[in-house]
Amino acid sequence: MLIAVLQFELDIHWSQSLKDKRRVVRSLRDRIVRAHRVSVSEVANQDILNRATLAVACVGTDGRVLGRVLDKVLDIVRASTDADIVDSRRDFIGGIDIEENLPERDDRPAADLTDEEKHDIEDELLADFATNQTNTPPMEDNTSA
Repeated sequence: MLIAVLQFELDIHWSQSLKDKRRVVRSLRDRIVRAHRVSVSEVANQDILNRATLAVACVGTDGRVLGRVLDKVLDIVRASTDADIVDSRRDFIGGIDIEENLPERDDRPAADLTDEEKHDIEDELLADFATNQTNTPPMEDNTSA
């Protein structure tokens, strides 16, 4: 299981009140949720009139698919005429199925490994996964909507 999190800060140039800001945030949140069925929440800058920080979270088993979902979310945000992206950050959190990935690391079956060896292998796999996610450019989506 993997959890993909995208956090982005928005600049809402024309906002003159918290009501203006809430309208933009609510509209953007609703479009993202409707399009991708992810969780979206305002996580910072709640009291600043022209700034909003939102976080998007989704869960899955394939980091590439989750990365594509986050790319599509950013596309929706970039297409918005109400706000500009100031900054964004993406994180992946989760465990790796040792049984599935063991052949890459060890010739023995998982049942023959000690708990310490399994943890070491899991740590290596997670480190590799994190490295690959931060260095991989966004992938194009070849699936139909």
